[in-house]
Amino acid sequence: MRIFLLMILACFFSELISETPSTLPGEYATIDEKNSREAVRILMSDKYSLAERSRTANLVQAEPGNYTPWALLALGLYRLSQNHLNDAALFLRAAVFRIIVDTKISQDPDVDNVIEIAFDLIREYTETYIDTPQKKKAWAEALAQASKELEHWDRVTPRNYDARWISLHGTGVFSGKPLKKTTPEQKEAIIEEEYRLFRENAPINE
Repeated sequence: MRIFLLMILACFFSELISETPSTLPGEYATIDEKNSREAVRILMSDKYSLAERSRTANLVQAEPGNYTPWALLALGLYRLSQNHLNDAALFLRAAVFRIIVDTKISQDPDVDNVIEIAFDLIREYTETYIDTPQKKKAWAEALAQASKELEHWDRVTPRNYDARWISLHGTGVFSGKPLKKTTPEQKEAIIEEEYRLFRENAPINE
């Protein structure tokens, strides 16, 4: 039941923004995450056919740099539900990493809940689908491998999406408070610091 409620939450989370960006206040109206939002809607909802969800997953996986981390999260969860553990582990690691980075780039404390919801979803999906000793062993191995691959994956995968996407999920989208500016140099410093922290703290099995 809880995983079903979280799926509803994830879909609702992607629907908080109007289909018409021009109705959003100020600079928020210029943030375009429509393709990512559509991918999340399809991947996180059972009302779509398996064929459509599979097609969407393949599209996101083929060009991951064109989608927000929230869409990568949806892709990872979908792959996990289909028992594609290696792909699931990598995209969940990547999604969490980029959500953390984009949260820090935004300098907006109102979006901290995004990472909390992501962790809740991953935990619930893991408890639901990683339900045998064999799967638990395979999942641990997949996560360890994903941890080893993450930094290289992130460096070679472009960030073609609008990093401001995360601000659409804070209170500013309703109040219209100004978005804070981050220079390219500051963004690069944030990313490099997260690489360092990940290398120090990631649970990598030697």
